[in-house]
Amino acid sequence: MITEKNFSKDWIFNICNLLRKGKNKADPELTEKVIIALFLLESIKNTGLKFIFKGGTALLLLLNKIHRFSIDIDILVERDINNSLLIKMFRDLVNGSNIFYEFEELDRISTKIIKKTHFKFYYKSILDGRNKYILLDIVFDANPFIELIEKEISCDLLDIDGEIIKVSVPSIEGILADKLTAFAPNTTGIPYGVNKELEIIKQLFDISILFNDVKNLNVVSETFKNVAIQELGYR
Repeated sequence: MITEKNFSKDWIFNICNLLRKGKNKADPELTEKVIIALFLLESIKNTGLKFIFKGGTALLLLLNKIHRFSIDIDILVERDINNSLLIKMFRDLVNGSNIFYEFEELDRISTKIIKKTHFKFYYKSILDGRNKYILLDIVFDANPFIELIEKEISCDLLDIDGEIIKVSVPSIEGILADKLTAFAPNTTGIPYGVNKELEIIKQLFDISILFNDVKNLNVVSETFKNVAIQELGYR
């Protein structure tokens, strides 16, 4: 489990020093947000909700080295999961947490084509006392990934004690396939000219890192087809 030690200034600044590149230390605010995002992931897992953890933050668990910080939690759940059940789970999560004090739902979309929602989980920063949040993105749909693996919620950012919680994540090949679909602006991907250039750059950076660890391009190919079909269905 993620310990209380992670939520102290000493721990955060120590991690910033450990992740130093040349004269540049890691940003303390981003470091805190990543730690709290992973704590949110662990807390959601402890609610009993079944989900697949994907997206950029999942790379912190999949790869042996931290290449960039990602501060959102992206999960995939079955389409028949009831939204009111999620809200009850999250209310219980917040009521039992010493980190999160509130949550709210944003921009719920529910049609025959796509069902997704977003939640903000609020916390008070140990660094400056300001109220901040972690964004949770949820898509309700079938699993398109050929390979899923169980990964421990553990990385160089975290102090862990006792049982290490595991979550279901796509393999490196699966995450790569998912990210490759971003590069088709008129179909499955991120459109050009809508102020999402930074998102495109992040996807490209992640792809460059993931390719170094890919073992099976057939899995990439088959997963890409599945994800592309799913993404086309949302358009």
